[in-house]
Amino acid sequence: MTPGLSEYRISFPFIFIIVLLSLLFTLPVMGQQSKTIPSRNIVGNVIFAVEEEPIEYVTVQLLAAKDSTVIVSSATDKDGKFKLANIKPDNYILKTSYISFETEYYNIEAEKFRDRDITVPVVELVEKSILLDETVVVGKIPEMVVKEDTIEYNPAAFELHKNSLVEDLLKRLPGVEVDMDGNITVAGKQIRRVTVDGENFFGRDPKMTTRNLEIDLIEKLQVIEKKSDMEEITGIDDGNRETIINITIKEDKKRGWINNIQAGLGNLTQDISTENTRYESRSMFNRFVGDNKYSLVINANNNSERGQGINSNQSVGLNMINVFSKKFKITGDISYNGGDNFVQRKSFRQNILVDSVSYRNNESESKRKNHNVALNYRFEYKPSEKTTILFTPNLSIGKSTSNDTTFTSTQAGDAEMTEVNRSTSRGSSSSNNLSLGGNLIASHEFAKKGRRITFNIQGSINNNNQLGYNRSVSEFFLMADRNQYLNQESNTDSKSNNYNINASYIEPVFSGSFLQFSYTIRNSLSHNLRNTYEYDSLQNDFTILNPEYSKSLKNSFVNQTISLSFRTVKEKYNYNAGINIEPSYIKSKSYIQNGIAEGVDSIVYAPDGRSVVNYSPNGQFIYRFNRDRNIRVNYRGNTSQPSISQLDPTEDLTNPLNIRSGNPDLLPSFSNNISVDYNFSDREKQQSLRASASYGLVLNQIINRTIYEENTGVQRTMPINQNGMWNSNANILYSTPIDKNKRFQFSTNTNASFRNQIGYMSFKEDTDTKNIAQTLSVSENLSLSYRRSWLYLQTRGVVRYSTTHNSLEEKKNQEDVSYSVSLNSQVTLPSDWVFESSIQYSGQSGLSTGYNRNETLWNINVNKRFLKNKQATISLRWTDLLQQRMSITRNVTSNYIEDSESNVLTGYFIVGFSYRFNNFGGSSGGDRGERMQRGGGGGYGRRGMMNY
Repeated sequence: MTPGLSEYRISFPFIFIIVLLSLLFTLPVMGQQSKTIPSRNIVGNVIFAVEEEPIEYVTVQLLAAKDSTVIVSSATDKDGKFKLANIKPDNYILKTSYISFETEYYNIEAEKFRDRDITVPVVELVEKSILLDETVVVGKIPEMVVKEDTIEYNPAAFELHKNSLVEDLLKRLPGVEVDMDGNITVAGKQIRRVTVDGENFFGRDPKMTTRNLEIDLIEKLQVIEKKSDMEEITGIDDGNRETIINITIKEDKKRGWINNIQAGLGNLTQDISTENTRYESRSMFNRFVGDNKYSLVINANNNSERGQGINSNQSVGLNMINVFSKKFKITGDISYNGGDNFVQRKSFRQNILVDSVSYRNNESESKRKNHNVALNYRFEYKPSEKTTILFTPNLSIGKSTSNDTTFTSTQAGDAEMTEVNRSTSRGSSSSNNLSLGGNLIASHEFAKKGRRITFNIQGSINNNNQLGYNRSVSEFFLMADRNQYLNQESNTDSKSNNYNINASYIEPVFSGSFLQFSYTIRNSLSHNLRNTYEYDSLQNDFTILNPEYSKSLKNSFVNQTISLSFRTVKEKYNYNAGINIEPSYIKSKSYIQNGIAEGVDSIVYAPDGRSVVNYSPNGQFIYRFNRDRNIRVNYRGNTSQPSISQLDPTEDLTNPLNIRSGNPDLLPSFSNNISVDYNFSDREKQQSLRASASYGLVLNQIINRTIYEENTGVQRTMPINQNGMWNSNANILYSTPIDKNKRFQFSTNTNASFRNQIGYMSFKEDTDTKNIAQTLSVSENLSLSYRRSWLYLQTRGVVRYSTTHNSLEEKKNQEDVSYSVSLNSQVTLPSDWVFESSIQYSGQSGLSTGYNRNETLWNINVNKRFLKNKQATISLRWTDLLQQRMSITRNVTSNYIEDSESNVLTGYFIVGFSYRFNNFGGSSGGDRGERMQRGGGGGYGRRGMMNY
């Protein structure tokens, strides 16, 4: 039975309309009519590639493309800048030359003169090689360079095969970790967005980029602490920074078509059969027209080695960057993602009690299918140099289904581990989700330098409808009267509307100093309507309302932020300091729809609204010793309100073994976070260092207090406020060559953290038993690489040690160690054969019985390039040769320690074929781009023709 709740479905006509509208945005740039084009200026600057210092008196010549005739000649000034004035539209070659440096050439196409002056990308001159006793001495490529808020990696230094993906590169980078799901972490910060040349690339789906973009296109990869759009425009720190990855495309790849089609077929090596067939197909089509970029990605596979379970995935995505003029730019993407996931999981949990322990075993199996269509756009309009208008709409439509089976058993802490309860459940669900949002920013800078006013409006609508079925049996062996049998249908309709309005003003008060004022109001309305019905055998339908499982929630939350700060910007340093005042109001109600009679609700909990005022200071100081060395100190205070479910005292019986309720007396939590970062790079010695330390203290943190029923094993959980929660972290990332020829590169990434957690778990309602869990974690990640033109070797060793001290009983203290040693190798053989091997031995100790196991993972890949311009590649990839892949994790809290294991895809082989058909500025693909890279890489220090 589905009483009065609307359900929408994803319709292909609707998706087609979205795709059509997206494509229409690209037409104006394709269909601009020709017109008389006036003369333009060509400007640029030249620097020394190693020191990044400007070079004076560099000869700059403009040559006619048809016959290399010199049209005009000039030279750079003391700042390395040049300007060629009043150049008529035509095809040209820009030549830059200087004694003892390699000469550089750049193509300039006639159509580039259409609507603006031409700014040539920075020209980086490289010193000429010196011939000594038949040995060519060339500058080696640094693996990593650390800047103020950026870690920059050079892909060419890692000698990956040109068909390798960004994700393959990430796994080799110092300080970067990629888990089995493909999630990327840098210095403990998860990467949730990847940009290309500074522009959004497939929105918030980084895997769309990392698992499709080939490193052959990449100039460099940067890890950046990205400011929000508001902060970049206004300079006001709004606390919304994020760590992202930015990928820059090689200049010679930015004109023409870059296409690659790849397909492969194979099977499991342990059980070759038709039902175990593995397949993969990946196609990426890129069209670069100057600043305009178009990318189409099509994927399908069932050989995902990442994450839990056995997966099949399908995706289609179209990304567009349209630069119509200096004033107007549109970027956006539309994508479809779908897949199946089959997971078998088991876990063992040790609950920490006041005078004993209990144990919980869990086994589950789930099958899930999902489909999602997402649309993201960004419209940037600058009607003048002083005014910026930015609009970023987004839309997401999703549908998913699932079938789950779960078995849970709780044992007492006696020697026999007596079984206390047991629960078996089977369930299924289907859900539809719609999310629509947008953000509009309008900013204007006045004639007085630094004076600026900005308005920001942001809103979103989210709707989710879920229909689920549950059949479960819960047995309590010491209290049989608590046994429970359920056969239910539940329909949950969740809706939320949110909007933010912000206004900010900046006034310059002294030389290089600014007073900043900002006001924000946020409003959030949410409604979670839930109806659960028991099966009626007479009606042969779910018609009997179960009020205990049918609690609906309404919530209204209003928050205001008044910010005042002072900012100073100097050549050597800058700082800002300010305070936020945050009054807020929350009102909520829980009820049972039709709980009294049809059309008459039963009110469960409807308190008066409550108001609070919080204060949040913040500050930042940056000092630059020189271009390559700086230190940064940050402090931020932040408040967090309890959610509506945390405030609602009524019981949630959805899980009969873990009954949850809220606490109407909860206070907002307040976090204090301070961090220090030190960055240093020596480009000549190719040494880089990033050291950081942070400390966070939370006042009134919201944690869970759990009461454990002795005779039933049922947990009753309620949130409470608790002081004394804190955490600290320190990290050092260092990279340096260790030989004079810079063939050996050494890196170390050391991390240490200490957490103080507090939890409550007891047998009695009136017992207030506190457990303080102090966890020390130390990890060391060492890497040593060796590279030559035909060989790349990298060995890496990782050790992680963790120990947890619990205040309740010494015997409950826990420690565990995990470790791994890996060797990555790539050998380029004659006749365009490439052999790659990756072998890793890893293990752990200190886990629960049955979970301490070691594994050796060995993957090999053999590639052969052939056909004209080596555009085709045939490959054999064999994963997990020894059939030892596992997925084991540990989770430690102040209340329990849990070890879990899930199924994963074991060894398989795939024979694959890929074909690249590229055309750069009229020349066909293949070797042209590769020839330009040999002996170098990174920056503009490459000899040959480069397109602009």
